[in-house]
Amino acid sequence: MGAAGSIDELSAEIFGGKLEIFLTIAEPMKDRKQTLDAVRTALENIPDIEKVIDGQTDASGRSEQMQYAAANSFEETAAAESRNSMILFTLECGSDVRPDVVSAVTAAGGRIFEISLHRHSLDALYKAYFRKLKDQEVVYESQN
Repeated sequence: MGAAGSIDELSAEIFGGKLEIFLTIAEPMKDRKQTLDAVRTALENIPDIEKVIDGQTDASGRSEQMQYAAANSFEETAAAESRNSMILFTLECGSDVRPDVVSAVTAAGGRIFEISLHRHSLDALYKAYFRKLKDQEVVYESQN
């Protein structure tokens, strides 16, 4: 297995072509549960979205997206931690569906604060590539 190409091409090869979209919406002003259910349903009904993950927080109260930002830039960390009343989603999809997400969320009554397409870093691609090679090696050895 050889790896060559642009970061986007390698990402598609190593991660199976899946993209992640980080979506941050403002805390609903009223009918929180109803609005969030409507937003989640709208997102799940977008054809190319395979999985909708609600933002989870760690023991420090930081979401996975905030942890990612902390690992990547001070500016992103400061912006992420300043959002006290935001709801975070990670969308796993087969293509860039950001325009559809904006339409669906606003139609469902959500207010978008931020939406971004996550691109894998060269470091993440390197680690995943060699992890995959190691896993293939283990399988080969167990068969022989």
